[in-house]
Formats: sequence, structure tokens, C-alpha cells
Amino acid sequence: MGACVAANTRVGLRTLSRVTLRGRGRLGVWASVLAVLLFIGSQSFAAGDGAGPLDPAKLLNGRWRVSAVRVSSSGVQARSENDPEFMKLTLIVTDNQIRLGSQRCDKPRYSVRRSIGEELFSRTFGASPRDFGLSFAAGADIDIIAIACASGNVGPEAAGNSSLIQLPSGEFAMSYFDGVLLFIRKLR
Repeated sequence: MGACVAANTRVGLRTLSRVTLRGRGRLGVWASVLAVLLFIGSQSFAAGDGAGPLDPAKLLNGRWRVSAVRVSSSGVQARSENDPEFMKLTLIVTDNQIRLGSQRCDKPRYSVRRSIGEELFSRTFGASPRDFGLSFAAGADIDIIAIACASGNVGPEAAGNSSLIQLPSGEFAMSYFDGVLLFIRKLR
């Protein structure tokens, strides 16, 4: 006795495999089902449909307004809290470009990594999140979205562009020049 496992995927594969039930029992059936699910999952991931837990392109696409500027208290700063030059900026994110003021990032690519909030701020800014008016639970992991550009840049070119972290409020904090965080809020 046999059973055919069929699935329609975006890659046009109709029949994934033929499972032979004779003599295998339940364990064999479940092993076959698991193999099929793993195959489908790998096809979905390979197709790049954002099947992962965080899809930065979808999350960031749109128009964002700088809602606050926070400056680290450590080091020498050329900027001030809610610096008027930055407060007037709008970040525009499309599939093909990111624009912030006169800066352009063509064909943006994103990578996501996790870090402990305190460690990230210590490593990136030589400061605590509290210096920017933020607090994270001790040992709390946060997702960091790094931006890479085929050409151009957004933010500190020497640091390889900006990176963003999503805040519980739905806003993002975007690393910028010399210990500056831009808090951005999506426009409706």
C-alpha cells in the first residue's frame, strides 16, 4: 500500500515523494512526513519569501520621520539632543533605495543579528543604553538590522552604514554619527 504526498510550492514541484507504508509502522510514516516538511521549509527559505522571524525589507519599507535625537554623554559631541538639523529629516525606504536627507543607499541589503542590549551599546557607543534614554532587561536580546548598500550610504560610512533596533513602542533607534541615535517613527 502506498500514499502519495503532494504539495504545490512556488518552485512548481507537484509531487515531493512516494511514501511506502508497508512494513514501516508509525515511526516510518512520521519520519517521511518530517522529511517532506523539512524539504518544503528549505524551498520556502531558498525562495527568499521572508519566511524567517524578521523580514527587514517588509518591516522598514515606507516613510519614517525622525521623532527624537539622542546623543551619548560619553566622548566629545558635535550634536545636541533633538538637533534641529536631524529633526527635520524623513527616511524613505523602498525595495531599491533608502534616502535620508541627501544620503542615498542603492539596492539595500539587510542582515539581522541578535545581541544583548547592554553589550551592543557598550561595543558600539562606549556607553549604556541609559545614556540614550533606553533601558533593557538584564541580559535581554535585541534584533539588530544592519544595512549594506550596493552603492552610496546612509549614516556613518566609516562604520559601514547605519544599523537599527526596534523598540517596544514600534519606533526604531537608528545609529548615526558620533554617538547619535535617531529615533524614527513610521508615517501613516
